[in-house]
Amino acid sequence: MGPRPDRSVIFALGAAVAGIVTYCMGFVSWITALPGAQQGLDSWERDFMEGRDSIPGFFSDDIVLNPGKFFVVLGVVGVATTFMLVPRYRKALPFLAVIALAGWLALFASALIMPPSVELGAGAILGLIFGFVQVALLMTASFLYGLKKDDAAIS
Repeated sequence: MGPRPDRSVIFALGAAVAGIVTYCMGFVSWITALPGAQQGLDSWERDFMEGRDSIPGFFSDDIVLNPGKFFVVLGVVGVATTFMLVPRYRKALPFLAVIALAGWLALFASALIMPPSVELGAGAILGLIFGFVQVALLMTASFLYGLKKDDAAIS
């Protein structure tokens, strides 16, 4: 029997696939306006202007209405993760994991700050799920690769 494949590479390749799927979710519905959305937005604005409501720190039109940049970040990290097939590049795993985490956290914040008169679309939900899987797999790959290097140094 040949040598066993490096588990960190297997996790990294899974993260690459999840990242590419996450990127593709940027082409699918982000938000859906509910019936009466304009009245809901007007009520929300009125409550804010009268001091009965607040705006989260992450709230901006750019984040709420255009989270595409976060899908792009996760997609680019997914493609970059394919370079982990080359042993020399595996030391970049922790950096890719941190960048993916930042992109996913920004996407998550975008989803959390939606006004009550809109709901998340299929692209947002699936993007959040696959983005989380991507980050989890990258983190796992990073730890496995780091532990393997420590084991080699101890032996």
